[in-house]
Amino acid sequence: MQGGMKKIYRYFIKNLFAKVKSILATGGILYRVENLHNWKRHMRIAYALFAVRFIYSGWKG
Repeated sequence: MQGGMKKIYRYFIKNLFAKVKSILATGGILYRVENLHNWKRHMRIAYALFAVRFIYSGWKG
């Protein structure tokens, strides 16, 4: 179970960095401001999924 969690965590972090990098690379303050709300919502969903996975694997393990 631990190895699986590590893989999920690494994948999650890699995706997070990729998202941040792409947002910064796109640049444009207006673009970022417009998309900040959507990005925050996506982050909340991602965190919720991550937490559910973490708790679920914790109970099983």
